[in-house]
Amino acid sequence: MALEHIRLATEAEVAKIKRGSDLGGTSAVLALDVKGGAHLAVIRTVVEVDPVYYLEDSTPAQKTRFIWGLEERLLGANVGHYYFNVPAEDEQYAKIVKEWGAVQQSQGPELRFGRSLTK
Repeated sequence: MALEHIRLATEAEVAKIKRGSDLGGTSAVLALDVKGGAHLAVIRTVVEVDPVYYLEDSTPAQKTRFIWGLEERLLGANVGHYYFNVPAEDEQYAKIVKEWGAVQQSQGPELRFGRSLTK
């Protein structure tokens, strides 16, 4: 069996996934041709503020002040966009960050993984 090569996705392939993929200036879509179509992967370089450790009895106002301060630091470092996680069970905080203008990226609980490619 020959090893297929990963390639840049075509404009048509990108268009199919654009709506749910949060594509931006640092994004690339790669593809691997398989029987019946292509596997697609979005590769991006992002700034992420995660995890954030709040005290157990933190109020939404305390969380808000902390995030505001972090965002001021990020803006000072010329960061225009960042990602973060909110526990799925914290509906009150999720509502607050949406009111700030944050856009929910996932539609349900997910398992988050990291993998080191170097030892």
